[in-house]
Amino acid sequence: MLAYTITTLYDPLTDHGTAPFGINNLGEVAGYYAVSGSNPYHGYTYSSGSYTSVNADDPNGFNTFAEDVNDAGEVVGYYQSGSALVGFAGNNQLRAPNAVETVPTGINNTGEVVGSYLDSSGQHHGFLYNGGFTTLDAPNASATYAEKISDNGEVVGTYYSGGQAFGFLYSGGAFTTLGFLPAGINDSEEMVGYDGQGYIPYSGGVVTSISIPRGLQITDINNAGTIVAGILAAPAETETVPLELFTSGADLIDFNNLTSTQQLAISGGDDLYNGLGGNDVVTLPNTSNYNVSVGGGKTLGWANSASQPFSTDSRPGDVYTVSGGNGSYFINAGAGTDEITISGGGASHVSAGTGTLVISITGAGSNTVEGNVTGAVSISGGGTLNLSGSLNGSATIGANSILQLGGTATGIVVSKTAFLEVENGGAQVTLKSAAAVSK
Repeated sequence: MLAYTITTLYDPLTDHGTAPFGINNLGEVAGYYAVSGSNPYHGYTYSSGSYTSVNADDPNGFNTFAEDVNDAGEVVGYYQSGSALVGFAGNNQLRAPNAVETVPTGINNTGEVVGSYLDSSGQHHGFLYNGGFTTLDAPNASATYAEKISDNGEVVGTYYSGGQAFGFLYSGGAFTTLGFLPAGINDSEEMVGYDGQGYIPYSGGVVTSISIPRGLQITDINNAGTIVAGILAAPAETETVPLELFTSGADLIDFNNLTSTQQLAISGGDDLYNGLGGNDVVTLPNTSNYNVSVGGGKTLGWANSASQPFSTDSRPGDVYTVSGGNGSYFINAGAGTDEITISGGGASHVSAGTGTLVISITGAGSNTVEGNVTGAVSISGGGTLNLSGSLNGSATIGANSILQLGGTATGIVVSKTAFLEVENGGAQVTLKSAAAVSK
């Protein structure tokens, strides 16, 4: 797990704490701070160590909350006027038609604003403002709250139905229900929010559970994968939280196409080589990406070797999928079902675990599996696979491919122009025309 990088936010005007709610791609933060007195809440923006107060441009306004800021410095939020909440975007009031109160909570770099409003019947609706208001009501919802919007126009928020809260993604005019309550989204469709167990980042369909210290609540994420989190206390903080590249859940990691959050975890020093089990789908890097940039002046630094193998750490019941391209990989299988495919021309080494190993060689390289294999082996594309131990399962050898077998095996099918070498023990073999077996 990478170490925390903490920027403490504590507005010099506060005596009761500072809370962040939005962050832009420049690292500028919007939120509010609290003071003693009859007008306790004030908005602020934070940039490079400096705080700027954001207060209602209304003689009757008080209790101002800044909710988000875009790269142009446009701030959205709301303030209290009498008993009602009045929205603002920049220097302009923002009132939805027929609304009793309007609460903007997100703005993107095209100036689109999202939030919620309360109508005269007491129902809350989400809205999208882009020169005019569009109401966003999730299907069958009793209330809808839009929270943040990306530059791609994707909106996240929460709706209520049957007394339960559900997260949603609104994209292309359609609502998709999520398995957590999102608070922020960036242009890579990476999200942050709450899943009922804790505050989480979400990327590529995968929820990653992380531990946030001191009761902080995650509120937003920018395109660099920087996350803000806080709570109104003394002091609140923003954090680049301790992101983990691998978790014990279902991770989707392509080292040739890393997300910004994954790059942030790697640049912070998180472990590249221990998969921690689960139902992961992992694509190992091609040689051209061994030293690809991960930001912050750092590179991937892939140094996979016999002394530093990639370990799936799969557990019984896990299905762990690993794919390798044109590199030479060292992979340790685990106690679950490990499905490993090598498609390139390198020389890879796989150590069989105690579980089921399904290995497919589709490239022309020369590859080795150490240990006894329970599972299935297939070779095609003219490659070579040396099994040092026995095979309890099946093997299929395609055209122009070679299986070198060090122990006993059953159920081997050898296609024409393929070759099977049996060094020790025996093998039950089905031959096709022009196939060869050497003992």
